[in-house]
Amino acid sequence: MSEWIFAYNDHRVHLQQSNFLREKNMAKSNRPFTSAVLAGLVTILILVTGWAASVVVYSLFHGGLPAGASSATRFVLSILVPLIILLISGALWGRSMARLTGNPETRRMAWAGALGWGPTVLVIGIVLRILEAIMVTEQRFALSPPVVFTVLFVPAAFIITGAGGLALGRAQRDTKPAWRLALGSAVLGGLGFLIVNLILHASGWVIGAPGAAEHNTTMNLGVVSTVGAAGLAGGWIGWQLSSRRLP
Repeated sequence: MSEWIFAYNDHRVHLQQSNFLREKNMAKSNRPFTSAVLAGLVTILILVTGWAASVVVYSLFHGGLPAGASSATRFVLSILVPLIILLISGALWGRSMARLTGNPETRRMAWAGALGWGPTVLVIGIVLRILEAIMVTEQRFALSPPVVFTVLFVPAAFIITGAGGLALGRAQRDTKPAWRLALGSAVLGGLGFLIVNLILHASGWVIGAPGAAEHNTTMNLGVVSTVGAAGLAGGWIGWQLSSRRLP
């Protein structure tokens, strides 16, 4: 009888240990997915908000200053203040991604986020303004407004999201995943922007169509497409960083 009791207790302990290990492994397997979802949401919340705020501030300083303001003052304020906003949002994003994925290098990730995000967005924004003047204002190419929008902004999303992934990858003590993060986030960021853009275009959000200016179609299309790019790219970065830190 005592042997049966001991055997039963051993079997029960074995089952409890097996269930514990199974639950632990399930938690491990779910952690990267959870981190990816949260990272995508955090990226949208912080970076898209920061980008939108910088665009608004740029518009205010570029066209809302008094008529007597010099062109140099107008230029400095319309560039410097948005850059500060972008740097702050990038730093918050990097720090949040570090905390989300269990990276103890929060300060290092904050600096990487700020420097990988802010200057890149500013430079790409300036380049887009120049290309927009060439392709739209001067009409050197016979392209419709929706095509111009896609041709300009999909590569921009590719470069910006790739730069963010590269920066956070380089912030790791082991820099091997940097280019994987960069390439994955760039491809997903560009695809996310393109897919959302095409879906909205097919749904009637057509740039240059009658009434498009009154409904701010270009701005709305850019914001929603940017959300798609940020969500996919941020999710990829969160997935990769979390997967590398599983115990």
